[in-house]
Parts: sequence; C-alpha cells; structure tokens
Amino acid sequence: MCKHTRQGSTMSNKRKIAFIAVGIGCSVLFMYLTFKKIPLDDFYRELQRVDLWLLSLSLITGMLGFLCMAYRSVVLLRSLADYRYYPVLKSVFVGFIGNALIPFRVGELMRVDYLARRCDVSLPHSSTLAVIVTERVFDLLVLMLMCFAVLPLTVIGLPTSQSFYILLAATVSIFAGALLCSLYPERVLQIVRWVVGGFGDKLSAFIMDKVEAFVHGVSALSSVRSLVMVFLSSCMYWLTGIASIHICLWAFGLSLPWYASVLVLLFLSLGTALPSTSAYIGTYHYFFATALTLLHVNKATAASVSVVGHAVGLIPFVLLGTVLLFDDFASGRLLTLQPEAQEKQQDEE
Repeated sequence: MCKHTRQGSTMSNKRKIAFIAVGIGCSVLFMYLTFKKIPLDDFYRELQRVDLWLLSLSLITGMLGFLCMAYRSVVLLRSLADYRYYPVLKSVFVGFIGNALIPFRVGELMRVDYLARRCDVSLPHSSTLAVIVTERVFDLLVLMLMCFAVLPLTVIGLPTSQSFYILLAATVSIFAGALLCSLYPERVLQIVRWVVGGFGDKLSAFIMDKVEAFVHGVSALSSVRSLVMVFLSSCMYWLTGIASIHICLWAFGLSLPWYASVLVLLFLSLGTALPSTSAYIGTYHYFFATALTLLHVNKATAASVSVVGHAVGLIPFVLLGTVLLFDDFASGRLLTLQPEAQEKQQDEE
C-alpha cells in the first residue's frame, strides 16, 4: 500500500512539474513575442511618459471592481447563509492573491474553500463552488454582450469561428441549467436521482450529496431581484475594468476611440485564460499590447502600457489583500485545508 502511495505521489509531483513547466514556457514565449524587435531605449522612453497622478486614479476604479465582486457574491450567498460583506470581500482578495501567486487560477479553489469554512459559516464546498461557477457564467455573458456591442465597430468585426459560437452556446446553456436548478430544484434532483440510481448505493449517495449542495448554491437565482442585482453588479465590475484600462491609456497620453479599452479588456480575458505562470505574466502583456497595436499604437508604447497596466492592477491590490488577510495568514487558517480534522483532533486531546 505504501508503494502505491509513493507511486501516486510521484505521479502527482510529475504532473505538477509538467503544469508549471508549461506555464513557464507560455509566459516566456509571450514575453518574447511582446518585446520582440522593440529597442530597450524606446521602451524606457515610453515608460517615462506616464502621468503617475492620472494613473493613480485607476486604483480607485480597481478597488470599486473588488467591491462590486464582493457585493455580487453576497447576493448569491444570501440564500445559503448569513454572510457578512467584509468576510466575502476578503474572499475576493483570497482568490485574487491566489491567482497572482499560483499558476492555473488556483486562487478560485482557494476562494471556494475560504467561503465554505472561513466566513463564520460552514457550508459544503459544492455550494460555494456553485456560487463561483455562477459568477463566471455571468462574467462570460457580459463579455459576450461586449463582443456583440463593440467588435462590429472595430477592424476585427464579430468572430466568425465556430469555437466562438460554441462557447456562446455553452455559456447560455450553463446559465439556463443554473436557472432551472434554482427554479425547479426538486424536479432537477428527482431527475438526477433517477439517472444515478443504478450506480450503486455509495456512489449514488455521494453524487446526490454533491448535486444537492450545488443546487442549493444557485438558489439565489430563483429571485428576480437577485438575478437583476447579480447581472448589474457583473456589468459594474467589468465597467470598472474598462475604466481602469482607459485611465491607463490616458496616463500615457493616448487618444483612442471609446471602445479601445473594451477591446483591450476582451483580449485580456482571452489571454488570461491561457496557461501561464502566476500573475498571468507574459499572456497579459502580449494580449494587452496586441490589442493596442490593432488600434495603430506603436509597439514600444503598447508594450510599455501593458507593463504599467499589469503592475498597477496587480501589486497594490496584492499588498492590500495581504493586509486585509493578515490575521488569516498569521493564524494559519488560510493555509489549512482540513479544519474539520483539526477540530476533531483537538476534541480528542
């Protein structure tokens, strides 16, 4: 048994190393593509153009984005337990810092765990996972709306590839499924119970337990008011991102069409979905700069704006999140994934 355990651990470590290697490779590749054929003198000269006072305004819009995300989560979590706003805001920073420091968006899983165990409530992870999934579905819906509203005005036009419309159909389908789960939970559970009925008692019970928790997690969508508030807060969140990007463009003295920041945001959403090292290094810079070059911004300026935009959108909020989560870090609660086992051990002692 120990031999099998060691083999499993070795395979797991190899997979982790492979994932990290892929992420580093992608980051190096995209950083190379971003700065390819850009003289360093031109890059530094463009960096010196930035208006730091104007750039600092993006910190305000960035913080508003975090507040909007936290409010959206509170609306979705309200039907599950009595979540307070401040712990939920801290959970948003948990996810942000996790994504900034660990590759492959591990911060999302950290946030699921934090919401389930650290916000003075105790919920199944499947329920908090349902909340995070619902948020991402709304994010995709808003991004799709932006695509249809903005891309026809640009030289790019609407995507004609089949994959784009498959993603759109998948997003709408997931949203419709979540809505059905919230409106008709008993019927959905009855169907799932019928489907898994032949899987054996233990497996069926396990699946039903997870499905019930997930269905419970999307119950907020059964309220029209909650549905509207989640959609509006999602729109506000993305609008704050657009505002932050536009302020960054202004700080470099760039006079671009109003839709320029939306185009950059759409490119960034695509880029940050690709494998990379922590903090989206490389992919963020490449897709930010690529969007600007499509708007006829020279490469040196585009690269400089991408570096500054990445830094101002990352470093201050990682520091702020670290301050807000200081008690969690100091007590070790944030890094402990099995608090129930610890409590049981303490009771036995």
